[in-house]
Amino acid sequence: MEYHPGPGLSSTWKFIGDPGYYGIPLDVLRSRNTDNLLAAGRTVDGDRGAGASLRVMGTAFATGHAAGIAAALTADTGDARTAAIRAELNRQDARLPS
Repeated sequence: MEYHPGPGLSSTWKFIGDPGYYGIPLDVLRSRNTDNLLAAGRTVDGDRGAGASLRVMGTAFATGHAAGIAAALTADTGDARTAAIRAELNRQDARLPS
């Protein structure tokens, strides 16, 4: 994870503990109060440590991929359950935690 405390302050780089990755729940991409709205990439947030890890480009790509599939499945089949999205991500060879 990378943390940038502010202008003129040194950044902090820290590796995530074993196994070196973590899962991100699909619900963090869904709007609380607007149906059919997903937000991904650098819009996802958390506490200082989680936010520093969530907003890096690789994670932004992965959440964008998941949000795109969720939107496509919703439009195509109406099925945006986590299991259906995970199955499509696996079909597309996305790297997911087990």
